[in-house]
Amino acid sequence: MYAKKPPFRVAMLSSLLLVFGQSGLAQVPKDVSWQILSSGAQDKDARTRAIATRSLGLVPNDGAAEKQVLESLKDSTEEVRVSAAASLGKMNANSSIPALREALHDKNVAVILAAANALRTLGDSSAYLVFYAVLTGERKSGEGLMAEQKKALSDPKKMAQLGFEQGIGFVPFASMGLAQSRH
Repeated sequence: MYAKKPPFRVAMLSSLLLVFGQSGLAQVPKDVSWQILSSGAQDKDARTRAIATRSLGLVPNDGAAEKQVLESLKDSTEEVRVSAAASLGKMNANSSIPALREALHDKNVAVILAAANALRTLGDSSAYLVFYAVLTGERKSGEGLMAEQKKALSDPKKMAQLGFEQGIGFVPFASMGLAQSRH
């Protein structure tokens, strides 16, 4: 997936940030850095947009950077949305919590998990419900749990299975056989 070399502009940005961050003596104009980052975040290549979005995640407490990353959270490419969710967590962007909660409804599981991880980083306890739902298999797609449960209610086979599983729990020791047959 990442076998190709990064685009020239992103490589140049990385070099500038590296020199600026390590030496302290190099004077990198702020405007040039922002121009590179914002053009990278809007590039036609999805990989370049993802890299620029991850780079913006290194800029904490900056409204312009946060705004750019929030826009990337709506990108059509899942890789960019994953980068945006992760970056918002790294930036400690507490004002992005509503947007990250909205990202929990994404159709891509990687985006959902990245948004949940960012919410956990920001101290939002709703992330744990998402992790639990994914781990238990209750959440397999971007649809909400309520939508999945409504589908189950309209499916006669699933309703019969649910009734059987609930009823068998009342018969002594019968539920143990049901639990073992699933493994």
